[in-house]
Amino acid sequence: MKSKNGSFLTRLTALAGCLFLLAALAFGQSQANSGDIEGRVVDQNGAAIPNAALTAKNQATGIAKNTAADSGGNFRFVLLQPGSYTVTATANGFAQAELTNITVSIGGAANLEVRLSAGGANVTVDVTAEGQTVETSRTSVSTTVNQRAIENLPINGRNFQDFATLTPGVIRDQTRGGDLSIGGQKGTLNSLQVDGVDNNNTFFGQSTGRTGVRPPYQFSEEAVQEFQVNQNGFSAEFGRAGGAVINVITKSGANEFHGGAFEYFRDEALNANDPAFKVSRTPAGVLRANIRPKSQINQFGGRLGGPIVKNRAFFFFTFDGQRQTLPNIVDVPNLGLQPAATQALLAPKLNAYSIPRNQQVYLGKFDVAINQSNQLSVRFNQQNFTGRNNENGGILSAEEHSGDSIVKSTTLSGTLASTLSSNLVNEFRFQFARDKEPGRANSADPEAVIATGGGNLSIGRNNFSPRETTIKRAQFVDNMSYTRGRNNFKFGVDINIDRIFNFFPGLFSGSYTFNNTTAPGFGFALFANNFNTALAPSATAYTQAFPGANTSGGTTNPNSRELAYFAQDDVRVSPKLTLNLGVRYDYQRLACPPAKNSDLLFLRPGLDTSACPDDKNNFAPRAGFSYAPDEKTVIRGGYGLFYGRTTAITLGTAHSNNGINVISITLSAAQIQAANLRFPNRLTALPTGNTTRNLFLFDKDYVQPYVQQGRLGIEREILPGLSLSATYLFFRGVHLTRSRDVNLPTPVATTATVTGGPAFSFNRFGARPLIRASGISYGRITLFESSGTSRYDGLALQAAQRFRRGLQFIAAYTYSKAKDDKPDSTAVVLGADDSKYVENNLNTRADYDAGDTDLRHRFVFSPIYETGKYESDNAFLRALLSDYTFSGIAQLQSGFAYSAIVGNDPNNDGNRNTDRLPGSARNGFNTPSTYQFDTRVTRALRLSENTRLRFIFEAFNIFNRTNVLTVNNTFYNFGGAAATGFTLTAPTAATAFGTPRSFLPPRQLQLAVKFDF
Repeated sequence: MKSKNGSFLTRLTALAGCLFLLAALAFGQSQANSGDIEGRVVDQNGAAIPNAALTAKNQATGIAKNTAADSGGNFRFVLLQPGSYTVTATANGFAQAELTNITVSIGGAANLEVRLSAGGANVTVDVTAEGQTVETSRTSVSTTVNQRAIENLPINGRNFQDFATLTPGVIRDQTRGGDLSIGGQKGTLNSLQVDGVDNNNTFFGQSTGRTGVRPPYQFSEEAVQEFQVNQNGFSAEFGRAGGAVINVITKSGANEFHGGAFEYFRDEALNANDPAFKVSRTPAGVLRANIRPKSQINQFGGRLGGPIVKNRAFFFFTFDGQRQTLPNIVDVPNLGLQPAATQALLAPKLNAYSIPRNQQVYLGKFDVAINQSNQLSVRFNQQNFTGRNNENGGILSAEEHSGDSIVKSTTLSGTLASTLSSNLVNEFRFQFARDKEPGRANSADPEAVIATGGGNLSIGRNNFSPRETTIKRAQFVDNMSYTRGRNNFKFGVDINIDRIFNFFPGLFSGSYTFNNTTAPGFGFALFANNFNTALAPSATAYTQAFPGANTSGGTTNPNSRELAYFAQDDVRVSPKLTLNLGVRYDYQRLACPPAKNSDLLFLRPGLDTSACPDDKNNFAPRAGFSYAPDEKTVIRGGYGLFYGRTTAITLGTAHSNNGINVISITLSAAQIQAANLRFPNRLTALPTGNTTRNLFLFDKDYVQPYVQQGRLGIEREILPGLSLSATYLFFRGVHLTRSRDVNLPTPVATTATVTGGPAFSFNRFGARPLIRASGISYGRITLFESSGTSRYDGLALQAAQRFRRGLQFIAAYTYSKAKDDKPDSTAVVLGADDSKYVENNLNTRADYDAGDTDLRHRFVFSPIYETGKYESDNAFLRALLSDYTFSGIAQLQSGFAYSAIVGNDPNNDGNRNTDRLPGSARNGFNTPSTYQFDTRVTRALRLSENTRLRFIFEAFNIFNRTNVLTVNNTFYNFGGAAATGFTLTAPTAATAFGTPRSFLPPRQLQLAVKFDF
């Protein structure tokens, strides 16, 4: 663990010294919301021309910046808004040179060689035709998705973040919907930046508004100009991310009025049947009719942008609305095998239901050149989302187990870029934001979790609704860039203040567990017996939480204040060699848990519910190089440290679940019978006498997670506009956050036998240690630790075709191996999050194996081809065959990793989801490979020179392949105690190990029309 010695002031002094030393060493190549143009001015013989005057002019807005070459002819324009530029160069005794159509991309540096001739006519060069394919000065691993890709590629749901999966090494994390996994890391370790400011929900560790989890998106595709995926070795300007930083730039207005409107439409009549619906059954076990459930999506909106004052002030506005009606099928394994009376109890709760969604997204942006030296950009964004039955879902979740989700996110942000001199530029960014996310409940009954032999059926109120999480943010960033000779220095400070209100009455409504240890009853018979007054209550466990007297109960304020400093330099050692050197300091000040549980502290020294993480020594050095032996080839490499965040969901749980604010108890089957407690009744008050309580608290040695990142690769232009790269990627997660139950005795090897089959040995825990004070026993005592580790090794191959002759594409193949010991910073709810724990909480290294994000092979191909005008003397053919755009996304990948589980908690640790078949490796099995082909055909009708109407046809999973998402992973079930140990029983044929459980979407067709002017 890290040393905590020394004062904060001492560390800040040391940091200031590091920054000063770095200034003497060595500007980072990657800006959050801008790009650069750099290069050298030479004569016809290649000799440097010193002190040449240069101007870079944005071709869309007319806004220009001036600079001068140094004594070696070197120049750089920094903090340029992405777009197309014209660079003009003049020098005494030389003719003027003008280079047009220079593309500036987010985080990129366009490298130019400007040649001036002595006397003669002025020269104009179109860089579009002769532009640089290989970015020779970039040292990091990053991919830019341009506006042509965003506008033309088929993305199911139009969530712009899905474009990130087109790049090497980026996958969707199936363990938590909406997350991206880069370098094998969990999505909580990524960071999304929009227009240079933080766009993350720091409570859940996802994007603001939790895009992709409940709302489909926060920003319309119509508002996104381009974005960059920085996945390894990003510069010191970026932090609070151990995985990747995704930079997004929104569109701005220009000197000409442009706008448009669009409508996308999808209906179940255009779709194939969902495989899950084809095989789902009624409660009686009869196959359902082969009828498509209702599913409709309408997306509509428009955009408008233009000048307020030409060449000086501009506006841009978008509106995007979406109306969805999505189906949720409920399919309960083995219910049809149960008695009619049992089926009659459950059948009314198990109908398929719809999930209607309603969203509106607004964006307004204003850009103004205050004067030649100061440019201001201000953006306002509003998202309003309501999703009925969107709190919970799935084939084993009843409608009453869900509720309505509401999201209202508001952002006001701005950037002031000030040119203080020809070599000194300052950039100030600010943000005020609110992300409000309440959730409602459909039922007032307690939750009931019923083991089915093929997963757990959930009815009653879900254990986390009603709820609300609201984050209010103020962020201030100031960066200064200083160019001197071959060095470009950048220094900055970033202050991010989150005020968080969290209302989470988890398990306040109570939760029953019906988990029979005898097949084929599973939990069905126990649930049915609960309604028989002649029988004793038969739940196997009951959990309920209560607010503590004179406390805030389930209401917490897990506030966070983040402070960061950085210094970096991009130094051109020679025309061929670039070094990127930097260091960053990150400090996250967390609001301390408010109460100390004196009972627990008295009996277990070192367990302190008021323990407050305060990690102050997070220095992250980074170094990278690029060596270009010629203008078509570059070798890149580097290494660095990258710190992540502690999620506020972890902090908030430690604030409340301390046995004082929230008192969470678990009753055994015997205690349930003694209390005569039956579903749907609940406890009305905290029981007196001996009860078992559950706690969450921080480990006293907790520190911030960080990731070591390294890379080495080569890129070469092999054909005009076509580059091929090969890169080795390394990620090593250190001090990753996990949840671990520490209140367990030493396990004892116990034999388990299968009737007529083999015998196995399980490490089985006995009774929990008796931690008693004031008549209280403790059950699961969960520590938030920083003991998780991970490793990712990947080979990324990418072919990228710059738009040329109507064609552009990215083809990316990744071969990788991800291993970890199951770290997860979101395991905060007993029962619901149990699958996120290790099998043996006293030996976490036993779980070090293939990670949940281990995906060995992945290939993505995303081409766009524009036909343009068809050349023919026949007017009819010319009109019929002109202006088509064909595009698509092909994704071919290995299956998802999963383990062989033995159900019903054979190791007796209270967690029914993590016990593996002895002798089998964690995640030792894989679902079938996934092949997904999406396509789009666009036909444009030109109504005038600048006006067109586009008709769009999209098909997702066009070949209607049945792609398996999850399978039944239960190999055996614990079948009850026996004289020599205990017995195991096999699942039924319908839920046999490895059989499909859920699927990716079937073929879906979508029609759209867009009007542009």
